[in-house]
Amino acid sequence: MNTFRFVVLAFLLSALGAWGQSVLFVGNSFTYVPKEYGAGTVTDLHDSNIGGIPAIFKKLAQEGGKDPQVSSELSGGKTLEWHYVNHADKIAQPWDIVVLQEYSTRPLVSPSGGGNGTNVEAFRAYAKKLIDLVREENPEVDIYLYETWARPNLVEKGLFAKLGDMQDELRTAYSGAAEEFEVEGWFPVGDAFMEAVDRGVSDDPSTPESEGPIRLWGHDKYHQNNYGAYLSALVMYRTIYQADPRELPVGEDSAADGLDLKPEIAQALQQVAYDIVPLDGQP
Repeated sequence: MNTFRFVVLAFLLSALGAWGQSVLFVGNSFTYVPKEYGAGTVTDLHDSNIGGIPAIFKKLAQEGGKDPQVSSELSGGKTLEWHYVNHADKIAQPWDIVVLQEYSTRPLVSPSGGGNGTNVEAFRAYAKKLIDLVREENPEVDIYLYETWARPNLVEKGLFAKLGDMQDELRTAYSGAAEEFEVEGWFPVGDAFMEAVDRGVSDDPSTPESEGPIRLWGHDKYHQNNYGAYLSALVMYRTIYQADPRELPVGEDSAADGLDLKPEIAQALQQVAYDIVPLDGQP
């Protein structure tokens, strides 16, 4: 009888860990677009009622049998430095999982303009400050760096010869920081975008050719559209839970349906996410 009670207690504690994990997303519009999706289903620490990728991730997790408690600390056009300087108090909580997304061009080595442009040192310094901040609250926290995607508009401006060149720099920056700071991992979202182009699933807006039937980028050739946001969340789901995204539904009431995605394209993006993140570790 005592053994039975112990087994039941162990099961309940395991289930609580799987169902009750708290997740915080820190970033900007590369995390909150499309902000109307799932508004009110996640806790917006700025009370702006933003859904976006955190809400898509939560929906995917629920479809996969999980129920994380998701919060977001997001502001358009901002850097990790801005979040640390202005909202450390909101971030300094005992989260189970924290996702950090830097301004899209800050981790680059190649010049990318003024303002929040190229500043690798600041990216690394404030990623480390935020990592230390959340580890002080929970030493067991799982931290992920969110590798964003290459921007077709910067290729068109002549700052890069092709998308792959910008993506190489982003991959080096995020994977290097993840290894040096010994975080749980990094999300190869930008790599997944490039893989979708290479497979003919998505078009590359910076070329005259039509590589695929849909695009992952919006009309500004900068931000993600609904397809891009869905792929981003799929990569996160795959990385955090080491689960198979191809088992997720694409029919009525699914995340794909709520984003108005073509089911066959949603399934193709699930395959990309499955392949880009191996079960035995990072790409």
